Amino acid sequence: MEPPSEAPVWLQRRLRVFDRIPPRYESSWYGPHNSLFSHFFPGEQQFLVKPQPRIRPPIDPDASFSSTMAERSFGGSDKDSDEDSDEDSDVGDISFSSDGGPVLPRARGAERTYHIPDFIIAKATEFASQDRTLFIVEVKVDASQSLRTASSQLVQYMEAYLANHAVDDLFGLLIRGTEVHILSLVERQVVLDENAIDINDQRIWDFLHDIARQNWPTYELQ
Repeated sequence: MEPPSEAPVWLQRRLRVFDRIPPRYESSWYGPHNSLFSHFFPGEQQFLVKPQPRIRPPIDPDASFSSTMAERSFGGSDKDSDEDSDEDSDVGDISFSSDGGPVLPRARGAERTYHIPDFIIAKATEFASQDRTLFIVEVKVDASQSLRTASSQLVQYMEAYLANHAVDDLFGLLIRGTEVHILSLVERQVVLDENAIDINDQRIWDFLHDIARQNWPTYELQ
């Protein structure tokens, strides 16, 4: 089985209608986008499309971290629980996000400074602490806002994620109406491609297909 190579025909038509008659509210885009991502990243291949997840700030340098805390987070409470929750788990002065990164606990002010992108697409197992983020999505109802202003929000989200995770591969999708901009990492710096691509363009489908294909094999804990 291979990942899809294009969006479903009905969804392409829906997006063309939105191009001609733009919706009034940003939330009107969420359903079609969710269908698009779920099509290329199906649940049966251990992909998760997470709507409006929280990215909490990194731990402060003085927070006390120990291997015992890590074991309690990764090897104890989370794996022994029947809950598959996307909520963060607090362990002493350290919390762990749903993909295992150490973050600032709620009790130490994280609730005031967290980020909420519109979607995160991840590869997952049954344990919430082991999710592997593939890309982050920010949606705007149209392209009326300047590209610099619109992209700065997504850049902040990606940088907040990178502050907690030693990864070399992370992408962002800025979707403004039917215009899409791709953000990527170059030497762990977020770089924006200023060239807009239509959401129904084969280049967007190829982008989604390639990420899905690279992460298609079964994801198992090491």
